[in-house]
Amino acid sequence: MSSQKTALIIGATQPLGVALTKNLQLQNYRIIATTKSTSPNAFHNSSHDLITVEEVCRDSGGHVIHRIDLERDDASERILGGLSGSEFGTSPVSVIDLLIVAEESYHHDALDHLHITEQLKQYQSNALNPLIIISNLVDLSKLSSGSKVLFFSSKYASTSIVDLNCESGDYVDDFGYKMSKSALLMGCKMLSIILKGKGISLAVVYPGTDQISISNHLEKSSIDLIVPRIIGVIEDLSLENTGKFLCPVDLESFPAAERDLIERFNSNFGRKSGVLEIPC
Repeated sequence: MSSQKTALIIGATQPLGVALTKNLQLQNYRIIATTKSTSPNAFHNSSHDLITVEEVCRDSGGHVIHRIDLERDDASERILGGLSGSEFGTSPVSVIDLLIVAEESYHHDALDHLHITEQLKQYQSNALNPLIIISNLVDLSKLSSGSKVLFFSSKYASTSIVDLNCESGDYVDDFGYKMSKSALLMGCKMLSIILKGKGISLAVVYPGTDQISISNHLEKSSIDLIVPRIIGVIEDLSLENTGKFLCPVDLESFPAAERDLIERFNSNFGRKSGVLEIPC
């Protein structure tokens, strides 16, 4: 077990979080997961047996840290406390090899219907708290040379994508969500420059839906298709390609103008196939 890697998955009960938890356990990761509630989170495994995230984590040698809400000020402190393992009867986490932030906040809004509280909650959950969590984990050497960090974002965090759609008046709502995701992209770009010197690589991934936390925006068939590609992104992530906004989704699913934009952008760097980068 000395070679077993450790993954911290924040938001393990979100659709992508559940799928990645299952997949990484099969790859012999020790899973430390966070959930917003204390209710058992059940799903079917490959044998169609009903199991819970708690069981998956326990079988991997890890545990679940309940009541972690990235909209709250105490999220980072509670995660750090949960890594000690003492409350769960498991060994403390010394190093996190893979950090995945699958939790996010989404509150619909429009220019004539803005609420400051919901705006701030989305910024705190989608951008600020992830930054604080990473800062604290680096300070405590929980993230160190060789560690990898993965975030998810809507493609509409890209101002280049928004430019293509706003002329028609489409997609000019959800200010808080899109602005907070744009802040995430900027934060991750800046983080990648700092963390590269510490040997830590980082990427933001567009998973093929624009609200990760809304289950019916990402069907099971889509999750089954995208998760192996996300695993591929994790495996290929390195200091050479850190700090990118990556698209493991088939470009055929994009509107023509967006597809052309992404293809032109990547052709400037000699990239024509595989996982492409979305321009910010």
